[in-house]
Amino acid sequence: MAKSSNKWGSLGNGLQYRKHSERKVGLRFDRYFRGRYTVLGKTTTIRFGWESEWKKIESTKKSRTGARKSFEDHCETELITYRENKRMGLRPINPDDAREMELEKAQAEAELKDAEEQDKAIEEKKSLTFSELFNNHYIPFVKAEGKKSWSQEASLYKTWIDSPLGKKRVCDISPIDVERVKHKVGKDRSERTVQYCLAIIRRVYNFAIIRDFYDGVNPTKKVKIPSPDNARTRFFTRVQAEALLLNLHEKSPQLSQITEVSLFSGLKWGEVAGLLWPDVNIDQKTIFVRDPKNKHSRTIPMPERLQKMFRSTYKEGIPGYIFPSKKGGKSTWVSRTIKRVIDELKMNDGITDSRQKLSFHSCRHSFCSWLAMEGVPLHTIGALAGHRNLRATQRYAHLLPDTLQAAVSLLDKPSEKADVIPLEING
Repeated sequence: MAKSSNKWGSLGNGLQYRKHSERKVGLRFDRYFRGRYTVLGKTTTIRFGWESEWKKIESTKKSRTGARKSFEDHCETELITYRENKRMGLRPINPDDAREMELEKAQAEAELKDAEEQDKAIEEKKSLTFSELFNNHYIPFVKAEGKKSWSQEASLYKTWIDSPLGKKRVCDISPIDVERVKHKVGKDRSERTVQYCLAIIRRVYNFAIIRDFYDGVNPTKKVKIPSPDNARTRFFTRVQAEALLLNLHEKSPQLSQITEVSLFSGLKWGEVAGLLWPDVNIDQKTIFVRDPKNKHSRTIPMPERLQKMFRSTYKEGIPGYIFPSKKGGKSTWVSRTIKRVIDELKMNDGITDSRQKLSFHSCRHSFCSWLAMEGVPLHTIGALAGHRNLRATQRYAHLLPDTLQAAVSLLDKPSEKADVIPLEING
């Protein structure tokens, strides 16, 4: 391997070089440069490296106006700078120190950039309005999560929340502002609507806190959210149910069948409308309820009545929904025809409380009520209806035949006399 010469030549001002024995740069042999300076009696040696390596680095740089500086000029300028810095107690005093200073500078710039971004983020948090948070962040997230409630939330927000809170900064909204929304909605709408609106505000703030859009306390925490009792106690009698099905069939056989499925399986409108033919096993007498509102799919048995109905309407090879909308998709709204038929049959005459008026949802309530009246245990009713807690099923307890009275009657049984063991007292 070729080696460089050990003989050092001087270029003045402390700059020295030695030649490579073979490698050339252009017409000259490659040169290795170093510089030496003495300050306060201490000599420092600076190694600058090979001229060929310098030229490689320089060739990758963008062209500049005028001639490029030679490696020799570069080394001389650097050496003078290091020597003067050493004398003055400044930096850098050598190439390693210069590189360290570059790293320190880059680190300082990065820290400054981070600080500026943090300040910007803080300012954005402070300036974020409730409308921007809801429309630009919360709703897109809810959509991406596949939650079906987003359209209802957007509608309630636009109607009741946007006007009083939309332009306010998220950090400025107080419990008093939420109370104003509560009272505004309560003047014109039911407690249930008030509950929905306040729940939206609560969810939006919880979303903002989790995703670091907001650092404060959820303002709904200090606002009492109403818990309206919307439990229905009225349900269709068996005679009323048959009359409803018969009259519906005259107007729409499909509506009559949807209602019949709900009455005898306890399914909601969306669950019936979402049924596909693969979900119904006619031979096994089962219905698979997929993706219900509570997100817990389940398989339930069906009575022979529904088995016969599905068998009579089944056509092999027909894909899609069993009860499609007019456009062939899934029906999302309860048909108003059902309400009109109920009104025509005068089933709600004299009933002023909207909670007690019969409607399509009463079909599900009737299913549970009929089972309770036949003595079916509450936990079984809850499993069939898809209830996630006993509280939803508990409303049917009063319909259980003599169950409650029988339980209390156990206390009327005469108690058996127990042998009394006398207490011995030692004198």
